[in-house]
Amino acid sequence: MRWNRAWLIFVVLTFWGCTELEKPLGPSVYKVSGIELLAPEDGVDIGYENVSFKWKEIENATKYEIEVDDDISFGSPLIDTVISSPEYSFYILKGGFYYWKVRAGNELFWGNWSDVKMFKKLPYEVGYYDTPHQAWSVFVSGNYAYVADRGAG
Repeated sequence: MRWNRAWLIFVVLTFWGCTELEKPLGPSVYKVSGIELLAPEDGVDIGYENVSFKWKEIENATKYEIEVDDDISFGSPLIDTVISSPEYSFYILKGGFYYWKVRAGNELFWGNWSDVKMFKKLPYEVGYYDTPHQAWSVFVSGNYAYVADRGAG
């Protein structure tokens, strides 16, 4: 005769003197979703310093996974790491537009990913102009860049 798992557990608990099964843990123990991203703020320009990521700590979370990529689809993240605190610093060498997201987890499972936020790491390209000849010099004033072209003036 084969014993099913439920009967085997009942027999073992009864043998140890347990007459009642403990109540299962409440759903709040398993909740690790709802991450609020704090920094960097969405769309902010970041200079040449480290990028400091911060988010609100989630109750019952024992680990966080952060992903950063220059592509919003997160196809090949620059950062994909698991840490235990709600903040992380990283130095990004290359200027450009970056996207980041975080999810929280515990020993049982991972929660959903947060909303995605974007930041700009300086310097980044805002436009492009191919001069007819050889660009000789450039001067920036406000929102305009003036390019001296060796052959066209």
